Amino acid sequence: MEQNCSYLFTKCWEGFSSDDTKDQWLEIDARLFLYIRNSIDTSVTSLIGHCEYVKELMDYLEFLYSWQSNMSRIYNVCTSFNRGEQLDQSLIAYVMEFKKTYEEFNSLLPLSTDVRVMQTQREQIDVLSFLTGLRPEFDAIRSQLLNESDVPSL
Repeated sequence: MEQNCSYLFTKCWEGFSSDDTKDQWLEIDARLFLYIRNSIDTSVTSLIGHCEYVKELMDYLEFLYSWQSNMSRIYNVCTSFNRGEQLDQSLIAYVMEFKKTYEEFNSLLPLSTDVRVMQTQREQIDVLSFLTGLRPEFDAIRSQLLNESDVPSL
């Protein structure tokens, strides 16, 4: 895949000069994004639906497949999902932001027909809900638990 990306990158940047505008940068980014997205296995495509730019896509794929614990990210998304507020956003902006969070939450904890997987996910959500409710004085403990490879059960 690395060779394909390098080729695609070179192909997209042919003829690019220093006089080009932001619109051209965005066009090239969109073209690269589509090339990369179309080369990804369909089982992974649903996980990257919230990504809009090449850098965001590559960072997210690195996060997903870097063998680091996802619990910190799941915690942040879960917190955003459960505490979403419109604040001073328009209704459309609020709906779009909520939908993006919802899709990311579902990509991090996808539905499964395997009862063991569902039980593990439910336990993770229970622990995350508990950690979300802790007062700020427990931030260090919360952070330590989220950085563990195995999150303890309640």
